Amino acid sequence: MIRTLLFALTMCSAFTIAFAQPQASILEIQEDENGISFFEGDTWEAILAQAEKEDKIIFVDAYTTWCGPCKWMAKNIFPDASVGSFFNKNFVNVKIDMEKGYGKDVAKKYNVRQYPTYLFVAADGELVHRGLGSMPADKFITVGKSALDPEKQYYTLQKKYEEGNPSKQLHFNYALASAKMRTRDASPLIDRYLSREDVSMTDDKSTQLIYFGADYADSKAFNYFVKHQDKFAAKYDKAAVEAKVTNAITRKLYNGEQLPSVQAAYDVIDKYLGNTKKAEQLKAAYKMEHYSRMDDSKNYAKAAIDYFNKFDGDSNELNNVAWAFYENVEDKKLLKGGAKLACKSIELEKTSYNTDTLAALYYKIGKKRKARKWAKESIALAKANNLDPSETERLLDKINGK
Repeated sequence: MIRTLLFALTMCSAFTIAFAQPQASILEIQEDENGISFFEGDTWEAILAQAEKEDKIIFVDAYTTWCGPCKWMAKNIFPDASVGSFFNKNFVNVKIDMEKGYGKDVAKKYNVRQYPTYLFVAADGELVHRGLGSMPADKFITVGKSALDPEKQYYTLQKKYEEGNPSKQLHFNYALASAKMRTRDASPLIDRYLSREDVSMTDDKSTQLIYFGADYADSKAFNYFVKHQDKFAAKYDKAAVEAKVTNAITRKLYNGEQLPSVQAAYDVIDKYLGNTKKAEQLKAAYKMEHYSRMDDSKNYAKAAIDYFNKFDGDSNELNNVAWAFYENVEDKKLLKGGAKLACKSIELEKTSYNTDTLAALYYKIGKKRKARKWAKESIALAKANNLDPSETERLLDKINGK
């Protein structure tokens, strides 16, 4: 597959990443003047013992060091005074890298696959609640409050629901918790709730469930949501409503290793978005991704040029697509289109990365003078920012015939 970050153009991720923390002894606590005080144990068993000693639930910030934006949570939310006051009072707080040491076992035991994940674990090791993704301080505190409330604890609700014959209130609580956590069973749970004889699609609880759970195209909740977008836009946020529709369509199209044909994807987009600018953008983005996965470099390049001629992209997106041109495209006319994308990236934000991409593209096109100019600029930028310029230096050697 042609390596590109096209998918990021059409579907936003809410996940952020926390800084990795050094190992500490069982007695060591990271004190923050205002925010969360993080306790670090040498083993998971030691953390469980500390929770039993304090008679508290464990809050685990489950993170890895590699995935993009819990740094934001670590920088902006965990140090917040109101967050620290609540979490320090009610939990034994720990940060665990899910890919190091005992974090691997914790990730496997509690099925952690997305980051950041927030685990709330009883002293006996039983998982009682879960949270996911970056969020503002008030919502993060709400997640913590739910972890303390048996009527809102996800896994407590799950057990009661699975006992059979759930009440309307239990069904609602469990479906809402599932929707907020974005679990796989949230959509069928919500559809079953909306199909109950004692439920109206228009009451406040149903409206709330439909909004939080309209994540999967063709579900009962989503179909109602799409038909009544104006109603939800007035109650919530118009941009958020539009994003939910877009993300549900995108999820349907990209769900699976094999993508639908271009025409089949267009039919899905038309069904929900009709003749709109957003539909046009999704179609253009889908065509790019389709040819990317087919390793059809020529049609991919044409689709990418067409996309960015019509729609904006940020510097990083443009650079990644331009680099895909360098790695996969041989046609010089199309490579010139890739160079234009790299130039657009540089206009938005000049970095050692996109200047290196432009240098590489000019070298592949055969414009050595321009390639040499941009390679030198990339090396200078890398050194100024304490980055390793060795790859670009090797490129410059090739440009100079060494």
